[in-house]
Amino acid sequence: MAGRGALSGGAIDIPGIVRDALDAGYQGRWGVEAFSRSVLAPEGATGLSIWRDVYDDGTELARDAMRVIRAGWATSTVGRRASRMLRITSA
Repeated sequence: MAGRGALSGGAIDIPGIVRDALDAGYQGRWGVEAFSRSVLAPEGATGLSIWRDVYDDGTELARDAMRVIRAGWATSTVGRRASRMLRITSA
């Protein structure tokens, strides 16, 4: 992660973490915690001690997170199994 910015940035293998969690049996929800001074009211940003602008488009940040999480799902056992089943049922 790039300082609570886009999940696709940085050095942590988020798709790998998603894959491993799913393969270990995780079935819960996924969430992303992201803060950027430019998208908060000044009082809120100061109150939360948000000093940097790591993103300026929350919608794109959410889309990026969905792509990264889906990439991990696609490589997980459950994701690969679902893809095979989809190919079988749509054939």
